[in-house]
Amino acid sequence: MILTGCVTDDLANKQDVYMVRSQVNEQIIHMEDRLNALEGQVDAMDKKQEDIQNRIAGMENSLNNKMFAYQKDISTLQQDLKSMKESVSSQIDKKMDVVIEEVIKENQKIAEKINALQKEKYDLGIYHTVQRGETLSEIASKYGVSVDDVIASNEIENPDRLKIGQKLFIPQK
Repeated sequence: MILTGCVTDDLANKQDVYMVRSQVNEQIIHMEDRLNALEGQVDAMDKKQEDIQNRIAGMENSLNNKMFAYQKDISTLQQDLKSMKESVSSQIDKKMDVVIEEVIKENQKIAEKINALQKEKYDLGIYHTVQRGETLSEIASKYGVSVDDVIASNEIENPDRLKIGQKLFIPQK
């Protein structure tokens, strides 16, 4: 019996070892399956990451191209605006020149009318012949008019330079 017990124990141990080996083999197979599945997931994730990186690079390129195009458009618009500004400025300058010319002409007409009115104002009067030693102030005082009226009615440029024998119109109001 003793021998039978040992053989039985040996068999039981062999069966246990066989069973443990079998379980370990199953676990190894299961672990290999799980590892293969995880490797497949990692490969799929790597592929997705690569696709995402490619899409990002494509988007960056597209964005850069659009930014370049926008910058080019902005530059073109700035040049167009500058050209328009110069054109408008030139047109305004031309119109201002026309307006200024018209104002000058009108001022000349007004000045002519004023001169005509001043001459009309002095239509009445007498002539005086300048004698040696006479001054405008003395002549104006003699006739009771202002020096400015005598100067204006005779268009005297330098009142300090009277000539002997010069005829002066003395306006009478």
